[in-house]
Amino acid sequence: MCQAFYGATSETSLYLQIADLLAGAKVRLLALAESEPEENLYGRETRYQRKSAQEWYSFIRSGRAPWEFYLPNAGAERLFSVTNATFFSRTETETTAVPFPLLSANNNSFGVSHPRFPETEAEEVERGLASDYEAPKEAFELGYTEGTGGSSIQKVAIRPFRARYGFPDVEEILEINEIPAEFEAWDGAVSFTPEYRINELARRNYVGIDANNVYMLSTRAEYTNAEVIEIMHGIDREMKLIQMDGGGSTQLYSEYRELRSNIPFGGRKVASVLAFYRSE
Repeated sequence: MCQAFYGATSETSLYLQIADLLAGAKVRLLALAESEPEENLYGRETRYQRKSAQEWYSFIRSGRAPWEFYLPNAGAERLFSVTNATFFSRTETETTAVPFPLLSANNNSFGVSHPRFPETEAEEVERGLASDYEAPKEAFELGYTEGTGGSSIQKVAIRPFRARYGFPDVEEILEINEIPAEFEAWDGAVSFTPEYRINELARRNYVGIDANNVYMLSTRAEYTNAEVIEIMHGIDREMKLIQMDGGGSTQLYSEYRELRSNIPFGGRKVASVLAFYRSE
């Protein structure tokens, strides 16, 4: 975990976490459905529990999380950090739906931004979800591939994803089957492209993939999309990026550092987290 500072008072500007998959680190995208999810990926209304980053960390580290939260060589004792991940729909309730497809620990959702069938364009606009459905998107996929001699190297990918997505798109990217990159997707989420502007200035959460490294950048200061992209591409110009939930939800927690949500005053709870696990 790297920490950057700015200004005369040396305030924290951002945190950058790096998971070296080749060295055995693991990354999971974790969410917890309120109740038993539907048996397929097309449950638009799947509702997820909301917890703060610290609550997520304690829950996973305690070993009380569902068994699907853990992988070989990525047990509770190796949890390094949790950082808020995907966008979610409701901030005032204990549970929430998510706008885009999400696959995590068998808790699946097709995302409420996808219109019901049949539904008119006017109804879609009235629901306030048309902009999300039309927005440019990408898919973030995390797999787990067994190696030799008891070792393992996790496979990850960031891919293009159709804006007006349908069943075949979700099946191709997120269904638990062999997919084009020749690894099995354990976790996956759809989110915005790195350039898509939600606000001119905001706290930002970006994930990057560079060879066998996964980068998680979380800012305390407000940045433009272009500034964050420049920071990440300063590490590797070819790094693939995806924009995760930022703004007032931005937060991380580990034994070493903490970044609190600033709405309301550090208490916002989130529907999903990206969890980094140490190697052996």
